[in-house]
Amino acid sequence: MPTYKVSELTPGMKLGQDIVSSQGVTLIPIDTILNEKIISYIRSWRFEKVVIKKEEKEVQQERQQEYEEFKESYNKSLDSVKSLFDGVKKGDNIPAKEVETLGDELLGYSESFFNLKLINQLKRKDSYTYQHGMNVGIYSAMLGRWLGVSDENQQILMIAGLLHDIGKYHVPDNILKKPGPLNKEEFAEIKKHTVYGYEILNEAEELKEKYGSSITVSALQHHEKRDGSGYPKGIKGSEINPIAKIVAVADIFDAMTSNRVYKSKDSPFKAVEQLHDDSFHKLDPKAARTFLEKISDMFVGASVVLDNDEIGEIVMLNMHSLTRPLIRVGETFKDLSQDYSVNIVDMIFT
Repeated sequence: MPTYKVSELTPGMKLGQDIVSSQGVTLIPIDTILNEKIISYIRSWRFEKVVIKKEEKEVQQERQQEYEEFKESYNKSLDSVKSLFDGVKKGDNIPAKEVETLGDELLGYSESFFNLKLINQLKRKDSYTYQHGMNVGIYSAMLGRWLGVSDENQQILMIAGLLHDIGKYHVPDNILKKPGPLNKEEFAEIKKHTVYGYEILNEAEELKEKYGSSITVSALQHHEKRDGSGYPKGIKGSEINPIAKIVAVADIFDAMTSNRVYKSKDSPFKAVEQLHDDSFHKLDPKAARTFLEKISDMFVGASVVLDNDEIGEIVMLNMHSLTRPLIRVGETFKDLSQDYSVNIVDMIFT
């Protein structure tokens, strides 16, 4: 919030912070609307500057401008991702320098928590395959930062997430884009994308030389589970590459909260519930629970759609049941941790 000199104050402004005396006494509380008399008092107390809240209209205009700027930048990056993946589909070699440049560009998106909200607003069904890799890279790098990994490993996480599903470009389109459930043979072919991705990246010598084997191994292992129930090899626990463990968390969250050819998106709360359950046996517990704690921070203040068609606002999270928050619907409050008759089906980030 901006700070104004006392000489710049005008009636109608709203205080953004308590005005407190040198003895710690609150003279004028936050949210007070200034008038000439109050401004005169502030001058008499010899304060030099005070914090003023921006007008809601101004805040909304700034937010809209920020969204439009991010959207333009994000879509340009998406075009670059499309070009890269379409080249792979045609059999081109992976251009290491282009991947490095793109990774650096996307890494910038992971530095702002607010960008998570914007990314969720920009998801499109017709670009899912391209956006999924891009978003998983961003989420993976952000999760790496939350876990305290080095800058170098954040970059590796970004590229590993970006390229984790690259093997799907060797899966036939009639299977990859099938609108209904896959049969046993089709699912077996889909699962091969992990091996295909490993083979593609294993031939990218420049990429391996610069970033090591983690990106290649992550493509192979991002569907492996801690309890051995994953694929392609059914390995367990410490056998799974640490980078792949982080990418796996980001992969599940983005996939569940995106519209796909064969399935409509789940609410972020449903994804959170899945990650919570999987953190006990399937996913790396530290990575999954760190992601849950941080991602839940963006829920407060978001609008939610309930399965009874009401729209409410999340007021407070229930730390013992993250998927059942306290919400406000009109003038009433509903504690979903106590009322199981309604459920959140979608979220609207603003």
